[in-house]
Amino acid sequence: MAPSAAPPVAMVGGWRSPRPALVLAAMVMAYTVVYSAFDVIAYRYYLYTDFDLALFAQAVDGLLHGRLFTSIRGMAWPGDHSSLVLFLIAPLYALVRHPVTLLVLQSAAQALGALPIYALARRELGHTGLALTLAAVYLLQPALGYADLFEFHPELLATAPLIAAFYFLRCGRLGGTLLWAGLALLCREDVALVVFMMALYALLPWRTGRLRTALALAAMAAASAFLTWGVLRPAFSHGEAEYARIYGRWGDTLGAAALHMLRDPIGVAVQLVSTPGVPRDTLVKQQFHLTLFLPLGLLPLLSPLTLVLALPAFLEHLLSYRIAQHTILCQYTALQTSFVSAAAVLGTRNLLRLFTRGAGSGARAATAAALGASPDTVDPRAAGAVMAWGILASVVCQLWFGPLLSSGRFFLAGTRDGHFPTAEERALKPYHDRMVRRVPRHGAVVAGFEFLSRFTGRDSVHSLHHLMRGTYTFSRRAYPLPAGVTALIANMAAINIVTSVEPETAPRLQRLLNANGLVPVDEAGDLVLFTRAGRPALELVTAGSCPDDSLPPIVFDHELAFTGAALVDSTARPGGTVTLATCWRRVGEVDRVFQTRLDLVDASGRLAQSHVRDLGYGLWPAHIWLAGAPVRETYRLVLDADLGQGDYDVVLRVQWRGQGGGGMSAADEASGYAPERGITLGRVRVTPR
Repeated sequence: MAPSAAPPVAMVGGWRSPRPALVLAAMVMAYTVVYSAFDVIAYRYYLYTDFDLALFAQAVDGLLHGRLFTSIRGMAWPGDHSSLVLFLIAPLYALVRHPVTLLVLQSAAQALGALPIYALARRELGHTGLALTLAAVYLLQPALGYADLFEFHPELLATAPLIAAFYFLRCGRLGGTLLWAGLALLCREDVALVVFMMALYALLPWRTGRLRTALALAAMAAASAFLTWGVLRPAFSHGEAEYARIYGRWGDTLGAAALHMLRDPIGVAVQLVSTPGVPRDTLVKQQFHLTLFLPLGLLPLLSPLTLVLALPAFLEHLLSYRIAQHTILCQYTALQTSFVSAAAVLGTRNLLRLFTRGAGSGARAATAAALGASPDTVDPRAAGAVMAWGILASVVCQLWFGPLLSSGRFFLAGTRDGHFPTAEERALKPYHDRMVRRVPRHGAVVAGFEFLSRFTGRDSVHSLHHLMRGTYTFSRRAYPLPAGVTALIANMAAINIVTSVEPETAPRLQRLLNANGLVPVDEAGDLVLFTRAGRPALELVTAGSCPDDSLPPIVFDHELAFTGAALVDSTARPGGTVTLATCWRRVGEVDRVFQTRLDLVDASGRLAQSHVRDLGYGLWPAHIWLAGAPVRETYRLVLDADLGQGDYDVVLRVQWRGQGGGGMSAADEASGYAPERGITLGRVRVTPR
């Protein structure tokens, strides 16, 4: 029988045929465009609920002005994290000085990881279809997408370079290995841990030039660690960042924690999959492993040696006390994703070895060898099955818990229901924009998380959560009260603001307002803007009673009395506001944060809209009121953008929250108040736009 002809070049070669290159380029471009679009939407509708995007935007903008200090973090950023890659980003940022530039750059950098995944798969498998499939699986994995959509983080820029470094390491090419490992090391200090693991991997007996490569990688990792801990941290950090605290269960310092871990390897292994005594965190960790590996068809588990490279990253995050580090919803998977994705490629190779056949003719083997591919061919049926399984697992997981197609409700740790703005967020957008425009052009600004990125071009902008907590982030060091503040702008009902409230928060904020002469000049819902005196001040929380306070008071939890209310507006439009005043008295020692829940109930009794907020805007909570003195709060409820026309009852319910939990407040029996009915404040008619 005549020997079979050699397969087409595209089946065994890397880039000889333009078609695979075009498909790969299209996938990379599609990922970049889709995720950049979601980033733009999130920015446009003020959906970023942390300060990382603003922090790094201010840091890069500061580099263009010759400064390292970031007022948002309250320190020089090299003392926080060694993200020296920002020096490389700065020239690109100079072209378009806008926070969205960082988000688009991040999406593109993540997408480019598909290129070394494709190259690695071509080398290990010699099959274009499988290589393209694994590149697609890489781009579809939820961990990559969630990290991309969570603010901006320089460590995400290390994902693709680490895969590229691993590819060149497998190829035995020292220059490429060191180049890409060096670029990855510029992204953050903990990259040194996985680069050191690559040095150990290079010592494996089948590696070409293993000793030289291992020594070079180890030297680079050591140099990076010394630069961070021996130079940058001592020079730029003075107690503003104490990240060792996240390992407090292991020891008071990083050294003590590391020694404890070394002495208790069984405890460390247990902590990788559970948190003894904390059932919820145990489930979160188990969910983490499921959501990390299942979208890649569990193929990474077939290459445990490759997964070991990511072991320091798994230990770094799963041994901390922070639940956010135990999920795929944030940036913490950046260093894991690189090697989990590479392990999927080598796991596929290991799986296919069960089904491969010999290379066949000498001509086929020679062609494969000349093109740098595996001299073995892949059983078409096995290749087809693996390709189908990989795509099926990726798509199903995207539908189940992915960032693009799912509701996100699968996660115990919690995430947004999708990435499009809700009706409430669409309604709030014009009020956000209006307040941003009213902020004075000069002077310092104190801002809530979603507003921070609008002011990163200033050299003095402060995150409100530092002032609410009174300390720097991850630190016990007191945060100083800023001077020269010309505006405070925030959403006082934002979750990261509400969770920053402490007993001393209100007095601290009052001192800030008084010291800088700030008064409320704009408000919509819980969005508030304070600027210097001279503009007409709004009444938010003032001394005084409502016009009709003849009704007997309703006392909640023996601490707070509701004495009356007035619905100022009787008509409104979707996206508009309904002004209402509620009146109160403190009748006892207040040991909790009281909240009001405002519901709109239509004529059929259906709940059409609900909003929970802290009474007093978080600035004037009940525990600082004078006992027995009447207090009136004026509030402008923002109606959802998609609220239908018709008549709605405005119903008030009183809740509480504190360190011990929270729930509906109990009223005195004589009042006849029932939480399920609430207090009807009046009726509003919603008219068409």
